[in-house]
Amino acid sequence: MKRYGYFLDLLKLDIEKYPVIAVVGGGGKTSLIYRLNEELQALGKKVIISTTTHMAYDPMLPLVKSTCIECVPEILKEHGFAAVADIEETSGKMCAIEEAALKKLVPFCDVMLIEADGAKRKPLKFQLTGNRQFLILQT
Repeated sequence: MKRYGYFLDLLKLDIEKYPVIAVVGGGGKTSLIYRLNEELQALGKKVIISTTTHMAYDPMLPLVKSTCIECVPEILKEHGFAAVADIEETSGKMCAIEEAALKKLVPFCDVMLIEADGAKRKPLKFQLTGNRQFLILQT
């Protein structure tokens, strides 16, 4: 049995104060985002899911591409949530749209969930000293 609200409660997410949530880390980001979306849907919240890099795409999600950003309010009204991203042809993954376009969508949703870094399916990564690049390790 699903216990809606469980992760929202566990993580103590104040979605009223912080409606844009960036998820980072070495693994589990996509799964967490999809779970949070389920919990938020159960609470009747309108949710936008997006990414700043690449993210696995669930074809069951209503998708709005950058060429149809004006469709977001209608999709949210119909489904309650939407993935807002483009799809990379080679990998089939969601990929980032322009930050300015994403920022304009915040007023249309109650919560925006963003996968904010890519782990490339590796379990661990860290920042090299004095460098903005991340080293991703494979175990």
